[in-house]
Amino acid sequence: MNIVAGVSRAIAGTGLASVGAMHIAWAPGSSWPASDRRSLAVATAGSTEFPPAVPTAAVGAMLAVGGVAAAGLMGDGRVVTLGRRALGVGLLGRAVLGGNRALTVLGCRRPMRGSDDPTTPTIAHCAGF
Repeated sequence: MNIVAGVSRAIAGTGLASVGAMHIAWAPGSSWPASDRRSLAVATAGSTEFPPAVPTAAVGAMLAVGGVAAAGLMGDGRVVTLGRRALGVGLLGRAVLGGNRALTVLGCRRPMRGSDDPTTPTIAHCAGF
């Protein structure tokens, strides 16, 4: 494996696993790094509601497994390579569709249209969604 592939795998794996760990921590009730759950929901999703615990944990688990696969820790077999490609396509699809559909699927009634306080920018708005 060349150096670019190795660095790319390390960055992708670390990023996905980190985001997965945050989702897993959020599922049972952590509001880190925000002061409370409502603030976290507004900052991350632009919604005053937090998605239910089970879907949040499921997303976290999938991201963590995706991080392990993206890092190449599951080898380079055909099935793992296909899984990495499917993960990439899935993440690209999520980016193209935006967060509104994802939040609707997770049960949020008020997806990414800003918080109750229009002067509070959300991460989603800063990212251009």
